[in-house]
Amino acid sequence: DSCSVYDVACLGKDECEGLYQRYGQNLDMAKVIGCPLQLMFQPTSEFLDYQIEWFIDGKVIEGRFGNLIEKMREYETIALHLRMGDKFLVYDKSGPHEMEKLELKAVNRSIGCLNKIGDNTNFTDSSKPRKWIIATDDIAIRDFFKKNYPEKAVMINVEPKHTNSIFSLHLNNKKKSSDELESSTRDMFSEWYLIGVADHLITNKGAHSWGTSSYSKTAWLYNLKSTYFDVDMHGSSEDANCKMRDFVYTGAWRGVSAVCGRHT
Repeated sequence: DSCSVYDVACLGKDECEGLYQRYGQNLDMAKVIGCPLQLMFQPTSEFLDYQIEWFIDGKVIEGRFGNLIEKMREYETIALHLRMGDKFLVYDKSGPHEMEKLELKAVNRSIGCLNKIGDNTNFTDSSKPRKWIIATDDIAIRDFFKKNYPEKAVMINVEPKHTNSIFSLHLNNKKKSSDELESSTRDMFSEWYLIGVADHLITNKGAHSWGTSSYSKTAWLYNLKSTYFDVDMHGSSEDANCKMRDFVYTGAWRGVSAVCGRHT
């Protein structure tokens, strides 16, 4: 019922323009995008029964993915998604690896934002213990949180892979085993789904581009959420860090035709 206003939005129909005129200048993208996604995709029992490993409380647990989702309901969760870029996926594991300046900046600002949200009673439920759901394509950052915040960090224990590399498995599935293709796809969607069930989202802007990653953005919108916080990697001041944002397009700079992707 909460989606009824947006059922016809952004599906290539002419009703988009009328919806824009009727409900004002601001379109709630959480519903414009999230509702059609929910109509098309729902997690199956097979997906929830998928066996994965996850890191929590300083140790690795193996079990059903659905068990991890249920476990997260015991906590106030803040999902942190740091998309650092393809060059961070590989580093020399044989010798010491020191974080580059960008990684250090991402870590320091992310921790500041995590603590800022956690300390604000307007955002958090003080009756629940807090956990940080860490999702990043940077192996060094994953290791940093495991080592320094084992009591708070939660993450699916998988090797970071870019979606393009998983897509290439589909294109070259004759050369790759079907098991590898299936597990890589399930791992990716498990992390994506986990981000979306968190109570709060922090995502970075500017490590790989000037925008935020669609990986965490779509996970958030799928769950009909729009408010998030960003870690600004280009800003020189700490004051620019951890700003509350909203996935809302306004008619002031982008019309509904562009939002809905209609072509004339």
